[in-house]
Amino acid sequence: MMIERARQIVNEALSLMERKNKDYSNNTGNNLVITGLPGMVTRLTDKVSRLRNLINNQEVNFESVQDTLQDILNYSIIAKMIEEGSWGKSCMIYLAGPIDGVDDDTANSWRINITSLLTKAGYNTFNPVTPYKCGSYDLHYKEQVMEIDKAAIRACDILIANLNSSGRAFGTVREIEYAKTLNKRVIIVCDNLTSVFAADLEVVPNFTEVLKLLGQ
Repeated sequence: MMIERARQIVNEALSLMERKNKDYSNNTGNNLVITGLPGMVTRLTDKVSRLRNLINNQEVNFESVQDTLQDILNYSIIAKMIEEGSWGKSCMIYLAGPIDGVDDDTANSWRINITSLLTKAGYNTFNPVTPYKCGSYDLHYKEQVMEIDKAAIRACDILIANLNSSGRAFGTVREIEYAKTLNKRVIIVCDNLTSVFAADLEVVPNFTEVLKLLGQ
C-alpha cells in the first residue's frame, strides 16, 4: 500500500513537471541541462530553505509545504537524469546583460521579450537572472552563481550581450571575455559602440538586427 501511494506521488510530481515545462515553451528543461549539477544544488538548497521557513511559520497552510516537497522531488529526479546524461540537450543562447544595480523587472523584461522572439525562431535561451536572484549574498553563494554562469556559457552556442540596458555591466564584461576565450559566437547589442576592443565581436544596435543576423 505504501509503495502504491509512493508511485502516485511520483506520478503527480511528473505531471507537474510536464505542465511547467510546457508553460516555459519546453525551454526550462534546457536551462537545467546547461547549469548542470551545480545549478541543481542551488535550486535544491533554495527549496529546502523555503521548506524550513514554511514549516516554522504556523500561518502557512499545508498545501504550500506540499508544493515545495513536490518541487524538491522533481529537482532530485532531474538532477539524477542530468548526472547520468539522460536529460535533453539543445542549442542555447546565453542572455548576458547588467543585473547589478537594477531591479528584477528591469533585469528580466528584455530577456523575457527576446526569449519569446528567439523561441519562435527555434532557439532556446538561458537567463542568468534566475540563479543570481534566488539566494543570499554571502561568499559561498557568489561562488556558486559564478560557477553556474560559467557552466552555462561553456554549454551555450551563442552569447548575446545587451549593453543598451541600464545597470552596471561589470559582470557582463567578464561573461563576454569568458565566452571569447571559449571561441563562442558573441553578439553585442549596443546602439553606440565604437571601441577598438569590439573589433572581434559582432555588434548590432538592437534586437531586430540580432534576429536578422541569426537568420543569415
